Amino acid sequence: MDDPAERPYLKEVVVEVNLVAKGPIGPLRADVVLETNAPDARTVVLTVAGYIVDDIETSPRVLTLPQRKPGQPFSLEFELRSRTVKDFAIFDTKLESEKIENPGVILKPALGTLASSYGVRITGVTAAAPGPIDALLRVTLEDDRTILLPIWGYLESAPAAGTGN
Repeated sequence: MDDPAERPYLKEVVVEVNLVAKGPIGPLRADVVLETNAPDARTVVLTVAGYIVDDIETSPRVLTLPQRKPGQPFSLEFELRSRTVKDFAIFDTKLESEKIENPGVILKPALGTLASSYGVRITGVTAAAPGPIDALLRVTLEDDRTILLPIWGYLESAPAAGTGN
């Protein structure tokens, strides 16, 4: 550990971060950049991470796409429900990803129907390029609240021709 006498400019500082309650429901990650007068650390980046909760929740909170080869179809399911069993309606869904082609979102009950829970199925085909999948499903509710559901996974490299793998 450094000797504090060698760096007299170091002082302990408490940083308070307040979050606005109107953010989307789901995961939150933001960076706070602090500017300092320390010669060896002019800027310090603090990452704030957490999960914004509401009456509406997803189960699970994050979807994981099992490792697969590029160009394969897939299907993932989750539940969107009210913790207080209050009816709500889903008005729109949008899957954002560069690694998922022909995305589809199937809701039961149907879009716009009042219900206390929805079964949701996401379908698509993985892209041709290998690498990580970092997708996001945006669900818009009747009162313009937004729910974010991350989808993570990894696409393997396709085996070389003639390797038999």
